Amino acid sequence: MTTIACDGSIMAGDGQVTGGGLVHSLNFVKVHHLDDGRVVGWAGTPFQKKPLLDFLNGVTSEMTMGDDFEALILHPDGKCYCMDGNGNTYEQPTPAAVGSGAPVALAVMSTGLDAIEAVSIARTLDTLTGGEIVALSPLV
Repeated sequence: MTTIACDGSIMAGDGQVTGGGLVHSLNFVKVHHLDDGRVVGWAGTPFQKKPLLDFLNGVTSEMTMGDDFEALILHPDGKCYCMDGNGNTYEQPTPAAVGSGAPVALAVMSTGLDAIEAVSIARTLDTLTGGEIVALSPLV
C-alpha cells in the first residue's frame, strides 16, 4: 500500500506503487499541494490521484474512491484532517499516518522524529512502503 505521515508541519509519503505482487514504480508522487495551499497525501491506487485532486480543488463536487482509500489533509494552520473514500473528513490529531506503514510511522513520530524520518523508517519495516520520499509543508 503506502505510508503517508503528518507531524503537523510536514506531510511525507513514499513513492512505491505495488500490484499483483510486483513493484511498478518507486517514484510515484502521493503528496501534493492543493490550489489553496493545503497539502494532501493518500493511501490508495495511482488512479485515484486525479479524482482526489479535482474534488479537493473544487473541480468536481462528488468523490467515490471505495473502502481501500484514506487521505490526510494538512492545513496551513497545522490542523490535519482524515478523509475517507466518499470525501467525509474529521479532524485528526497529529502525529497522524495512513497506509500499511502507518503503525511504524506513528511509533517513530511519537519519539519526536518528523514525518520524513517516519516514512524513511517505515520503508525499512513495511514491504509495501518504499521508493522516493516526497515531503511538503502547506503554503501560507
